[in-house]
Amino acid sequence: RLLSQKRRLPPGDAARVQRRLAAAYVHLALQRKPLEGSRRNALQAVGLLEKAAALDDRQPAPLYWCGVIYRWFGLWEKAADFFRRALEIDPAHLPSRLELGWTLLRLGELDQVRALLAGPPGSGPDASTGDGPADWHWRRLKAAALLAEEQAAEALAAYPAAPGEGVPASQWAH
Repeated sequence: RLLSQKRRLPPGDAARVQRRLAAAYVHLALQRKPLEGSRRNALQAVGLLEKAAALDDRQPAPLYWCGVIYRWFGLWEKAADFFRRALEIDPAHLPSRLELGWTLLRLGELDQVRALLAGPPGSGPDASTGDGPADWHWRRLKAAALLAEEQAAEALAAYPAAPGEGVPASQWAH
């Protein structure tokens, strides 16, 4: 209702209302448990997330979550599209970079995975220093890409030597 009164609201207030509404849509979408529930819940969540993305085009999160949902249901091309769109908004959005990498790996797009891993400076954690909480996930993706290219020795060297902080040993060994 407030958005329909946009002309009466000062521009800054209208933008703030749109950002809050977008955040509410993301919250509602994730409350539907799209990865645990039915496809219907997932489709409803995607609809809410797309509304959120339209209202606040500066946030990568709604597009990222659409990609996660599509990836969960095996719609790899659609997932990759949403992760790319999220990265257009924020090239440093590491969750989108990681998910795009895994999705491209699944699609067999090894050249694109390699380019994503090489990426522009500041686009991902520096696996050589071990800095940052996402480093473990980044190194794991790099190792999987090397293994897909049949470079087993390099993959073994790239794979993290121990699970990252808060990562269960069963996930590290997987």
